Amino acid sequence: MAPHVVIIGGGFAGLSAAKALRKADVRVTLLDRRNHHVFQPLLYQVATATLSPGDIAAPIRWILRRMKNVRVLLGEASRIDVDVRAADGALEVSVSDDGVGIDPARRRAGLGLRGIEERVRDLDGTVSIRGAGGAGTTVTIRLPHAAVGEAARARAAG
Repeated sequence: MAPHVVIIGGGFAGLSAAKALRKADVRVTLLDRRNHHVFQPLLYQVATATLSPGDIAAPIRWILRRMKNVRVLLGEASRIDVDVRAADGALEVSVSDDGVGIDPARRRAGLGLRGIEERVRDLDGTVSIRGAGGAGTTVTIRLPHAAVGEAARARAAG
């Protein structure tokens, strides 16, 4: 499985980073609180009615539409904490953000969480998802050490 790169923000830097990874063997998720990119240097022309707002804004998904390794999600986070520890014969990884949060009872298939759950279940592990709208989300994955070793050997052989 290819490494996963998460880009927070669909501004100039975020779009440039995503485009730079176009041909890389990675999966890219771009997270932005808005579904569009605004070309800010031309905002003054919208303010003076020389251009319409549609002339300087484009959906982020449309901008990156030809990039097969990129997906765009609507969301917000200003802080992400990653905690990795080994305890009781297992590897535990927790990823928390302070963004808008995902209500585990209402999530949809498009968020990628079901794919994580399937992969972890295949490795005899567990996934815990805590969150609620507006309060951020914590995803905790717990894998037995044996499964971690098997996955690393399979990746090295493959």
